[in-house]
Amino acid sequence: MKISEAKQIPLDEFLENLGHVCVRETSNTKWYNSPFRNELTASFKLSPDKTAWYDHGVGEGGNIFNLIFKMNGDISVPDALKFIEKTVGSGYTIPTIKQEIKRVTEPAYILTAVNPFQLYKGRSPSPAAQYLSSRGIDPVIMQPYLRDISFYHKDYPKQKITAFGIENTAGGYEVRTQRHGAWLKTCVGHKGFTHFLAERPEAPYFVFEGMPDFGTFLSVDKPPKGTYHYIILNSTSMTDQAIDYLKQQPRSTLIQCPQKGEAGDIAKEKLFKFANENSWGGGDIEYKFEGYGDYNEFHMAQLNLGKTVATPQNVPNFKPRLG
Repeated sequence: MKISEAKQIPLDEFLENLGHVCVRETSNTKWYNSPFRNELTASFKLSPDKTAWYDHGVGEGGNIFNLIFKMNGDISVPDALKFIEKTVGSGYTIPTIKQEIKRVTEPAYILTAVNPFQLYKGRSPSPAAQYLSSRGIDPVIMQPYLRDISFYHKDYPKQKITAFGIENTAGGYEVRTQRHGAWLKTCVGHKGFTHFLAERPEAPYFVFEGMPDFGTFLSVDKPPKGTYHYIILNSTSMTDQAIDYLKQQPRSTLIQCPQKGEAGDIAKEKLFKFANENSWGGGDIEYKFEGYGDYNEFHMAQLNLGKTVATPQNVPNFKPRLG
């Protein structure tokens, strides 16, 4: 089996041959409990074509080889190919994948209320503010961009769910919600990218894959408000939509804060191609987090922060309100 052929193997089939069962499926995305670490809530997802993966718990992703290296340690590519052949069978035939666009007419989650983002609950930082601080993100700086929302699942209308997040261009919200002690990422309403615009049309654009990197940039680099346009993809699958939007804007400069991994690399190349073909200036800030998967991962490591949510006693630079 060739490397190029191995990369086309559907990862859901590969994982299920190893005994890992899909925990939930949303639209055309499958979620699993991570195959290389213990977790109670599934945070490991597959791309729509099932050939790439991303683990939100560790902020890493990639193709089938990246997954095998994560599961089996530092093994060679030939050994990885042998492992793949042993798992799927040496006579495995790569399936012909029919490209199909699934149109979701009704979102799974229904929005019921949108409110200003609250920094405090009583005299203590709100759970959402504590979560942001536990990732090294200043909740005060992020407050203007965030909203507190309420929603429910269309199949369980009586079960109210609360969350915080950012609005996207499709009118939905990209949110984090606390369930069973963990913070989960989901979309309420239709999926889309997010933009926050500066007053000057010709201002440079900064592009981030997700809210944590955006929040890290604001917290660490501290640009004056209104200096830049910001685009948050919310998923690398939104890259083409973001490019279609940029094509309609005045020529400017595009600065990326890319995430490492196959999906992130593809998004990065698409955006650079757009910039080159349309005579935009271009660059990236990848040098700021060399050796790490993304800017937030680097920032958390610098602050010696773990993945657990901070308490009011250990939230950096964010004190309980008195009086």
